[in-house]
Amino acid sequence: MVWILILTVITSLLGGGVAYASDGALPGDTFFYSVDRSAEVVRLNLMTNPVSQTEYQYDLANERLQEAETLSQRG
Repeated sequence: MVWILILTVITSLLGGGVAYASDGALPGDTFFYSVDRSAEVVRLNLMTNPVSQTEYQYDLANERLQEAETLSQRG
């Protein structure tokens, strides 16, 4: 029973660390960008309030625009 708790804590810490590291990922950052996008989908699917979902989708659209701008500046 203790091992299950320990594994759960370790998995949570590692998963949280990867999610945090992927927060600023851009397209082309293959692994981290995939994690970032997956976390966005999960968060959106967990929302039950349609207004919150719409606001979050608006925020995601702005994030995609910022990513495109950053990539275009890089050349």
